[in-house]
Parts: sequence; structure tokens; C-alpha cells
Amino acid sequence: MRRVCLLFALFAVSLTVICAVGSASELRPEDRNEYNANALSLSVKTKTDFYSGSYSITSDFDLGWVGSETSLKWTPFRGNTPMSKEDFYVLTGYEAEAQRYMAFRKSRRLWNWISWSSLAAGTAMVVIAAIIGNSSEEISPTEVALLIPACCCYALSTFGFIKLDFFLDESELFSVSFAANICDTFNAGLLAKYSY
Repeated sequence: MRRVCLLFALFAVSLTVICAVGSASELRPEDRNEYNANALSLSVKTKTDFYSGSYSITSDFDLGWVGSETSLKWTPFRGNTPMSKEDFYVLTGYEAEAQRYMAFRKSRRLWNWISWSSLAAGTAMVVIAAIIGNSSEEISPTEVALLIPACCCYALSTFGFIKLDFFLDESELFSVSFAANICDTFNAGLLAKYSY
């Protein structure tokens, strides 16, 4: 189902470009150049990750799995110039969407920092505990005092990476089909401005 949606989105983007170019060809040359310099378009890149694995439950029974995950990355353009998604939303009159995107980027940067710094802090605590630990079999209270927070740091880091991967996915929260519709609407208004 996801692949069908992705193919439909790519078709919609292609159709946007075809319709915009076909309609703009009716303009006077100077208007056509100005229209082409201001018209919005999208560059869409598809990334597919494949994975597989197996797990042996008993010597007679193996459990295996295969799958893939596809994501879309899109970049808005005004004419031939790439623009930020915030500017894209503001230019087209979707200020609320621009605010939502800026909040998303801020949240993603925050969770990225939390995840990596927690991983580094936990690793540092484990290394320090290993360095100060003595060669005896017993664990000292100092080592325990370092290893317990290290485990908490690792848990926070794991939670952060899961949140980044599954809950803060840009291609799912900001769809290419919505952006293509925005381009269509903006370009139709722009074309009407130059039509006589």
C-alpha cells in the first residue's frame, strides 16, 4: 500500500511539471521567462532500505523475515533555485505549516542531541568505572555509582534513537503529495497573473 502511495505521489509531481510547462508555453516570451523564474516545483528522491534476518529457535525450526522501507525526500524549488521548506510554506500562504515544520526541525535537533550525548555520557561512565575498578571480583560502590547512571543514559539514548527513527520521520509528517498540491495551486495563481 505504501509503495502505491509513493508511486501516486511521484505521478502527481510529474503531472505538475507537465501541466505547468504546457500552460506556460501559451504566455508571451517575457512573461514565460518571469513565470518560469517564479514557478514552484519539487525535486523528489526515493530511498529504499532492504533488510532481512533469521533466528533459529530450535535445530529444526528457523524463523526468518524479509522487508523493506521506502522514504521520500523532497526539496522545493522556485524557478531553478532550491528553497527551504519553511520559505516554501510561507511563500504559498501556509504559515501554520511553516510553524509546524520549524517546530519539527527543532524537536528533531533536540532529540538528536539528547540521543548522542546520552550515548557518549553513558560510554564515558562505563570507561571510567572500568579504569577505577580494581582487579578483584567485587564491584566497588564507586563503580556502581557510575554504572547505574550509565544504564539510564543508555536507556535514554535508545529511546531517543527510536523516537527519531519512528516518530520524527519527515517523509511521513510532511508529505510530497501535499507539497505537490501546494505547487499546483501556487503555479495556477501565478499563471493567472501573467495571462491576458
